[in-house]
Amino acid sequence: MSFTWRGVSSDAYGVVVTKLPPVMIPGRRDETIVVPGRSGALHRQDGAWDEMLLPVECYLPYEQGGSVAPLETLAAWLQGTDWLTLSNRPNRRFRARLTDAVTLSPLMEGFDDRIFALSFWADPFAYEAVPTVYTKTAAFSMTNPGSVFAEPLIELTATGDITLTIGDKTLAIADVPGSVIIDVAGGLIYSGATNLSGSAESDDWPLTLPTGETAVSWGGSVTQVKIQPNWRWL
Repeated sequence: MSFTWRGVSSDAYGVVVTKLPPVMIPGRRDETIVVPGRSGALHRQDGAWDEMLLPVECYLPYEQGGSVAPLETLAAWLQGTDWLTLSNRPNRRFRARLTDAVTLSPLMEGFDDRIFALSFWADPFAYEAVPTVYTKTAAFSMTNPGSVFAEPLIELTATGDITLTIGDKTLAIADVPGSVIIDVAGGLIYSGATNLSGSAESDDWPLTLPTGETAVSWGGSVTQVKIQPNWRWL
C-alpha cells in the first residue's frame, strides 16, 4: 500500500502505509431547517456535494534500518493543497488538502519507530490520474466517461473576435491577442497575465461537459483548440 502526495510517493520517503481509506461516496450538501410547530424538519439542497475525509495510517521504521526520510523532510512534505493518489484507487486522483496537525508517536517507548495518521480533506470527485488532453484543429465530439459533469481547462490559439460552442452553450470573446485560456473550474478567462473575462459574453457560462457525447465547434480566427476535460467520478 502507498500514496502519492505533492508528486512524491510515500515509498520514496520510506513511509510504510498500514491502512488506506475505503472507497467513499460523498454526501450531498444538506441544510436542515426546523420550523416551530412543525414535526420533523425541512431539508434544502443546492446540488453540491460535501468534501470527504480520507484517513491514511502510516509507520516509520527507523529502528529497522533502510532509507527513511528525516522528520524535518516529512514535515515539509505533509502539508498544503495538491493532488493525492492512493494505491487502492488505481487511475484516479483527488484534489486534497492536508491542514490538520500530524502527531508522530513512538511505536514503543524507547524506540525511534513512529506511527502517525494523516487526515486528507478532499473534494468529492475522483479525477483521472493522468488527464486526457484533446488537441484539435477542426470541430469534433467528445464523450464524457465520468459519472458527473466535467469542468474543462481550454486553450485556444486565436486572434480577434471568436466564439466557442460546447454542446448547446456558446461563449463569445472579443479581441483575443493570439491565445486565450478558459478555466471553467476557476471561473477565469485570460491570456498571459491579462484577464479577458470582461471581453467575454455568454448566457451559457459555465461551459461544463455533461455526461455522454458533446459536440465542440468554434468560429472566427481559431487555428487550434486544446481541451483538458478533467473527467471525474463520484
